[in-house]
Amino acid sequence: MNMMTAIHSTTALTGLGGIHSPLNKDDWGGLMASYLAAKKAEDGYDVEVWTPAYEREKKFVKVWGGDRRQLFEEHPEEFVPSEVDDEMERLQDVRCDLEDALVAMPAPDGEALLWKLDHLLADRNGDGCVSAWSLEFVAQTVADCRRILGDDQYGLSVMAAKQTREPDLVGPDLGSAEPIEKVIKSLAALRNNYPTAFIKACKDSGIDVTVMREADGVDHLMLGCPCDGQEKLRLHRLDALRAQLRRGKSRRQDVIDTLNLCGRFADNQPFGSIEEAAEAYLGFGGRIYVLPDGQCEETTPYDEERIEAEHYDGYPMRRMLQRYQLTLGRRGAREAMAAYVRQHGALDEKSKAHVLEREGQANG
Repeated sequence: MNMMTAIHSTTALTGLGGIHSPLNKDDWGGLMASYLAAKKAEDGYDVEVWTPAYEREKKFVKVWGGDRRQLFEEHPEEFVPSEVDDEMERLQDVRCDLEDALVAMPAPDGEALLWKLDHLLADRNGDGCVSAWSLEFVAQTVADCRRILGDDQYGLSVMAAKQTREPDLVGPDLGSAEPIEKVIKSLAALRNNYPTAFIKACKDSGIDVTVMREADGVDHLMLGCPCDGQEKLRLHRLDALRAQLRRGKSRRQDVIDTLNLCGRFADNQPFGSIEEAAEAYLGFGGRIYVLPDGQCEETTPYDEERIEAEHYDGYPMRRMLQRYQLTLGRRGAREAMAAYVRQHGALDEKSKAHVLEREGQANG
């Protein structure tokens, strides 16, 4: 049985959703062998071809800086060649299709069921969370658990039960939205405009997309869904968009870069010290005060020029303010900042407040 025969024959037997009768181990073993061969081919191409090209691209962008799209237009030879991206995506598509077919196929024994659970509960995004699979996608695995573990007293009617209540709808009406299959097809054909198209596809599905920077400085892509009457429709679209994102090696990072550039981030990385936080705040023209009553307060200039600069520079002031507030939100941090201002700032005779500002900055 070759790889593509395995995909077609399995899909014909099980489909990609719903619940089906158990097959014998030979059926599972043949499909698993095809999956392992596909994964080996993908991993080999990744290590030998795609990753070296991508690392070269990252180094070039880091050295030269500036707008990524402009760099690509001027130096396309320094970026991952389109044919390399296309082959990487093709290999990923084959592997993903085989993974989906394995999940949809009834598990013949406990070993096969364990593979499914490892696959479904894996930390795919490195954010300490598992993927939000749709009920339809995991229905066969739930059936496998009940059959193999010997508890089928409830049957599978629970999986098919419909909600009787009608909660409020949040976001766009997904009943009349563009079919997700069509959206995925259009995304697959994109290269340089993929991040903005992916973000728009999420927005059109009522899915919030942001970047969360953790305390260690690592960025995580966060996709959030409201709980409303469209939950089943939205989770189906979320599953499809996540699967599509995984099929391109650099896509997740490209989306993260775009969200950071557009200010769609939450930075949870505190400054290393009170001194570092103060310097960062002053660097944007801010002032830090200690009032006569001991209260520590700040002011930051935010005029039209600063707003325009924020937009073009990737919102550095917004990021600084998030980190500053996080730093001063720690126990004893605001008192420590007040002490730092008294030590390094100047006493304003009129207001009797201590003021810390950059040298040469006019007091006001």
